[in-house]
Amino acid sequence: NWGVAVRDFATGETLIVNPDEHFVAGSLYKLGVAAETYARISEGALSEQSFVVIGPQDVAPEYGGSRDPEGTYLTVHQALVAMVTVSDNGAALAMVDRLGLNAVNNRFEQLGMPNTRLVYDSETTPRDLMSYFTLLADGELISPEVSDTLLELLAAQQINDRIPAGLPAGEDWWVAHKTGNVDAMLG
Repeated sequence: NWGVAVRDFATGETLIVNPDEHFVAGSLYKLGVAAETYARISEGALSEQSFVVIGPQDVAPEYGGSRDPEGTYLTVHQALVAMVTVSDNGAALAMVDRLGLNAVNNRFEQLGMPNTRLVYDSETTPRDLMSYFTLLADGELISPEVSDTLLELLAAQQINDRIPAGLPAGEDWWVAHKTGNVDAMLG
């Protein structure tokens, strides 16, 4: 099973295959965690210098583990960078603990992603992910400032063995993306 959603933001031309097929999201749920985090920062309800702590469940192998050991304190900024650029699960789960699972799922709903949910096996659809990245590209993901900040963070992604790896050499590519994989699922 596979799905794809591609949009040319200059022309609006779109190609979408299996748009509403539900797929395991893997680490793509971290997009909603980042959106909810930046929304709270924008509202003044959270600071990038606030702390989160990596708990025992956050480092559990069945949840993907973490590069940091249990008991590590990270600033919200450090957690955002770790969960997006190296897809650290412990940092992401510590942020979910801070934000609340329902808040992240409500944020997906507010972003027009009704089929994306953070549950034990998070799930999403190509259409929902296109909605997210369209808001981001249009500067409408929370605010223009949040969109710009998140685009820069996504461009700093260090796992570049997928879309960036297939682009022609010799070009000056700037790719803002997020990877996700669980078992045989690759996103």
